[in-house]
Amino acid sequence: MVKVGRHIEEARSMRDLLGDLHAEAQKCTEDGVDDEEMCIVLIIDFCQNMEMPSFNGTQPGETYYYSPMTVPTLGIVDGNTKENILYAYIYSEAEGNKGGNVVASLIMKYLSDRGLLDGKKRAKLTIVMDNCPGQNKNNHVVRLAPYLVAKGYFKKAGFLFLLAGHTKNWADKRFNNLKEDYRVTDLFCMDDLVAACNRSDYVIAEQVYWKDFRNYNHYLDSFFKKMEAVKIYQMFNSSFDYAATASVNIGLGNMKYRTYLKKQIRGGAAARTALMNNEAGYLYAFRPGLKDIKKVELFCKYRSLSLIPKRCRNITCPDPGQEVIDNVKKTRAQNNTVKRAAKKLKEGDTTAKKGAKKKGAKKTAQEKSNNGNKDDSDIDCETTETTTKRKANQLNSDDEDEGGNNIGSPVNFDSQPQYFGNAW
Repeated sequence: MVKVGRHIEEARSMRDLLGDLHAEAQKCTEDGVDDEEMCIVLIIDFCQNMEMPSFNGTQPGETYYYSPMTVPTLGIVDGNTKENILYAYIYSEAEGNKGGNVVASLIMKYLSDRGLLDGKKRAKLTIVMDNCPGQNKNNHVVRLAPYLVAKGYFKKAGFLFLLAGHTKNWADKRFNNLKEDYRVTDLFCMDDLVAACNRSDYVIAEQVYWKDFRNYNHYLDSFFKKMEAVKIYQMFNSSFDYAATASVNIGLGNMKYRTYLKKQIRGGAAARTALMNNEAGYLYAFRPGLKDIKKVELFCKYRSLSLIPKRCRNITCPDPGQEVIDNVKKTRAQNNTVKRAAKKLKEGDTTAKKGAKKKGAKKTAQEKSNNGNKDDSDIDCETTETTTKRKANQLNSDDEDEGGNNIGSPVNFDSQPQYFGNAW
C-alpha cells in the first residue's frame, strides 16, 4: 500500500509539473515575450504503426495474412499553441527504424524547421516523452539537452519522462485526429497517406527520408561522456555547458544526481568547436531499405491484386529482380527443410520416448503381476503348513497339568495322586 500511495503521489506531482510547464509556455506565446524569455514545451510520442498499402485502415480478405510495409510516425505537439498542433513526421520502414538516433534526428529537424536554432538564446526548452528506453530514454536522446545548451541555442534544456502507467498526453489525443481519414480511405502509396493525414484537423504531416537522419550516438560520443544508469531517472536538466542534472523522483524526496559530461579532446576548444559544427558529417551512409523477404512479398502478393491501381504498383510493390526472388525462395526452402527435419527429429524422439515408456510400463506391470502371484502362493503354502502343524500339536502335544494329564482329554483316575484317591 505504501508503494502504491507513493506512486500515485509521484504521478500527481508529475501531472502538476506538466500542467505548470504547459501553462507557462502558452502564457509566453499569448504575451508575446522576447525570444530570450521564451519557454518552449514539446510533447513527443510515436503513433501506432500504419500500413502500406491500406484498405480503409485494415487488411481485408486474403491480405489479412500478408505482411504489408509498416509506416512509423513520430508526433511532436507544440505546447505553445492553444490548439496543440501535431507535427507528424511520417516515413516507411525502408527509410529507418524507431530507435534513438531517429528520435534525436527528428527533434533536431523540428527545432530547425521551426526556426529555434537561429542562434537566439531562448530561455528554456522542455521535451516531454514516455518512458520507453529503446526509443526515448537513452544516451542518444538525453545528451541532446547539454548539447543544445553548449551550442548556445537555449539557456536551459531538459527532458521530462512520464511515469509508467501515466503516459497519456496530448500527442495521443492528436493521433486520433491523424487517423480520421486513414481509417476510411484506401491508400496505396506514401503520398496518399501524407495527404490523408494533412486533411485531418490540428495536424501538419510531412514525409521524411533516410537523408534526414543522423547517427547522433556517434556524433555526441565525440565530445560527451555517456550518462550512467540513465533509465532510472525521470527528469534531465542542463543549464550550463557539458553538464546535466538528473532527478530520480518528481516532488517526493527528489534525489538529484549531477554529472559533468565534458570529454577531453585533443586540440582543445578549437577541435571541439570543429567537431560540433560537423553535424552533417554524421549522416547515414546509405538507405536501410526493405528486407528482401518483404520486397518479394509485396511484389508477389500485393502487386497481383486488382485493388492496387497501376500508378502505385511500381512505387509500393516494385520488382526486386529475379535474383532476389530466387534467393528468397531458396532461403525459404532451406528453412522449411530445417524445420521439417527438426520436427521429424522431435516427433521421433517423442515416439521413441512413448514406446520406451509403454514398454517399461508393460514390463513393470508384468513383474508386479508375477511378484504378486509368487507372494500369494508362498503365503498360502506357509499358512497351510502352519495350520497343519498347529492342529497336530494341539492333538498330540497339548499342554499338561502337574500330574501329566492332557488338558481336554478324559481324566485317568488311576494315575491321580494318592490324596485324590483318598478323597474319592
